[in-house]
Amino acid sequence: MKKKGDYFALITLALATAAVIAWVSLSTTKKNASTPKSSAVESQSVDKTNPNLSSANTRSPKTVGKEIKDKASGDANVPNSFTVNANYGQLKLLLKNYSSYEVHVTLTHIVTRKVYFAKDIAGGGSLEWNSWTEGYTQGMRIGHYILEWSGRGYNVNAGVEGQLASSTKDF
Repeated sequence: MKKKGDYFALITLALATAAVIAWVSLSTTKKNASTPKSSAVESQSVDKTNPNLSSANTRSPKTVGKEIKDKASGDANVPNSFTVNANYGQLKLLLKNYSSYEVHVTLTHIVTRKVYFAKDIAGGGSLEWNSWTEGYTQGMRIGHYILEWSGRGYNVNAGVEGQLASSTKDF
């Protein structure tokens, strides 16, 4: 009987945790839907608008959501995080490994645990990753992401630069 009670307590805790994460994600998305400035690396995110309008071109302005720029160093496993807001699902990343050892990098959507990629980058190497060329032509799911760097026993010394945009044409 005790096992059954423990099981129900565990399920209740898991459901409560999932509900809180979903609520935080939705409230952040609603609050920031009109202003895609916020991110987990807020101090390093910048909104840009490129009007690209002329008298012959009456299209609406192109908008690049956030620029992502972060470093990963000092430990064998280092997380970086960022947020994808509504209408800014196209993602372009440049991942750089400054160490002489290979690093393993994984991009995961936090709420769904969906892994978007898991790649190795050779020592001194780099990797460019574009959501639309990797099968995500409709863009990335909104929400919080974690970019996990692993030096596999060696300290990580790496960095990421990237952008989120509403369309692939905005890059």
